Amino acid sequence: MASMGCIVDLVTGRADAVVIAGPPMGYEDVAPMPVIVSEAGGRVTDLSGGPVLEGDMTVPATNGLLHEAILALVKGLPHSRDLYALDDGV
Repeated sequence: MASMGCIVDLVTGRADAVVIAGPPMGYEDVAPMPVIVSEAGGRVTDLSGGPVLEGDMTVPATNGLLHEAILALVKGLPHSRDLYALDDGV
């Protein structure tokens, strides 16, 4: 699971934030993240800021200090997994 490599970077301090919003992940891929990240002092939600395990399996995970800034950065972006839906027509 490639996403766990990013989470390892986050909890070991090699990254301050990670946003995972690519191909859909299963519940079993996302379920360990809140425990692992919170034990390291970080925070994980879905892109809307809600509980990650109840959301659309998009994941911003941060060191905790940057979480609100990351959520503000992605606010209003489409959460669609359809790449054509993200195309701005250019």
